[in-house]
Amino acid sequence: QNYARKCTIPIDTLCFDFEMPKEQQPKEKPSNGVYTYGLFLEGCKWDWTTWELNESDPKVLFVPVPMIHIRPCKKVELREFPCYEC
Repeated sequence: QNYARKCTIPIDTLCFDFEMPKEQQPKEKPSNGVYTYGLFLEGCKWDWTTWELNESDPKVLFVPVPMIHIRPCKKVELREFPCYEC
């Protein structure tokens, strides 16, 4: 809501995008959105060298997720990722 007011755009045209910044200990707060941390993955792991999801290690159930930058954006500017439907 604050972002919509700041940019003077209708709130119903907004959605959220995300990214995992390589800088995991930012010195300043983001200009738009929030940094979130403390989340965990189940059934896979985060590969810190290739910076993407990978197969989980044997007998490891939960692994930490890197800090995520969640930022508001217009629906028309939302990035699309390759995915498959379960």
